[in-house]
Amino acid sequence: MKRSPSLVAPDGERPGRLAYRFTGLLPTFGLVRATRVQQVSPLPGDRTRYFTREEFTGLLTRFLPLAKVQDGFDRHARALKARAEALAAAPNGR
Repeated sequence: MKRSPSLVAPDGERPGRLAYRFTGLLPTFGLVRATRVQQVSPLPGDRTRYFTREEFTGLLTRFLPLAKVQDGFDRHARALKARAEALAAAPNGR
């Protein structure tokens, strides 16, 4: 069964959220299933908190290189932070 992503746009105090599942042969046979969640939440002082996680289940999950996955998340978050800060510091915001 293919599921569509869950998307909630930020609205005032409500965080924005994107969640989706990876599809293909591995999830179809229950070998590895992965769900990714990304969220942005407003903070005081015109700041934003970014949060991401991935949930893995399935028979082959213990063989996944989870340290590499976490490293990718960390690098992604740092790059996103740097880009957002650069845009905020630009005179025209772009």
